Amino acid sequence: MKINLVNIANNSQEIFYKLRWNGCICCPNCGSVHIYNPEAGQLHICADCHTHFSDISGTIFHCTKLPLSKWLYAIYLFVQSSRGISSYALARMIEVSQPTAWKMLMKIRQVLDTDFDMSDDIIMDEVFIGGDWSRVPSFKKYQMATPPKTHWNLTDDERKAHYRSEFLRLASEHKMPILGICSLRGRQIRLLSFPTSDRKEFVRECLDNLLVNPTTNRTIITDQGSCYRFLDDDERYNHQICRHDQNKYTSESGLSSNKIESNFAHLKRMWRGTYQMWSRKYNQLYLNEYSWRYAYREMTVEDRFKQFFRCIDDRICA
Repeated sequence: MKINLVNIANNSQEIFYKLRWNGCICCPNCGSVHIYNPEAGQLHICADCHTHFSDISGTIFHCTKLPLSKWLYAIYLFVQSSRGISSYALARMIEVSQPTAWKMLMKIRQVLDTDFDMSDDIIMDEVFIGGDWSRVPSFKKYQMATPPKTHWNLTDDERKAHYRSEFLRLASEHKMPILGICSLRGRQIRLLSFPTSDRKEFVRECLDNLLVNPTTNRTIITDQGSCYRFLDDDERYNHQICRHDQNKYTSESGLSSNKIESNFAHLKRMWRGTYQMWSRKYNQLYLNEYSWRYAYREMTVEDRFKQFFRCIDDRICA
């Protein structure tokens, strides 16, 4: 069945039935395929464990007063947009209130599958999004900065270096730091909320959790950040450095980090153009949304729609 807005409005129950069960309905409790009342829209009964369940049991559509057609319509609009859809725009399109549309979008983001195994060489970099620190007046920056303890015997260069480091610290607290990890030749990317302290240990844990076969000689391209220096002493990695502080944007072997930089540019456009802003509390959910869109960006809208329901099935099985 071809999935479009007309079919969703007219045959929402049948579309959802085919997308979830894919021709083989099974019990979510014991996994048995011996089911009474197997037709769409009926209350199914497991012949083995006698569990009663419906088509929407165990999904984000369970215990909701909204019709299934509006949920499928919202998911279709969510997957077909290139940089996301705001809750205000979704509320106008499916004719619900803005808080309802916001809750629907948050539930949709919670089931996105972003656990990609990166078997290729990777690029790592960090970015800061949030308030525009450059527009903060200079006198306010100096008021918020901690003055040096021995300012009476410092030279001008030492005083400038101190305030420069203080401004970087305040900018990191004013904005949300994000660590980006993407494959060099593939389509996989992971964006993670970066802590303000212990960044070295955070990067080490991310590499151990994300990479497949970490014992091989994996090439990792980074900038000159201090949180990546431990890679030079690790024999498992071939660390390539792009010296951005020296206006060198390729490593000695000619590798560049432009791929992750372009992803950061698209992420900032999604921040400014679609959502305007989002809270620190839900930062990781929005980052997961971007990672999911980037991984399946070359699919058609119908294939992305089906891929979303595969994510729901994976969460149910887990």
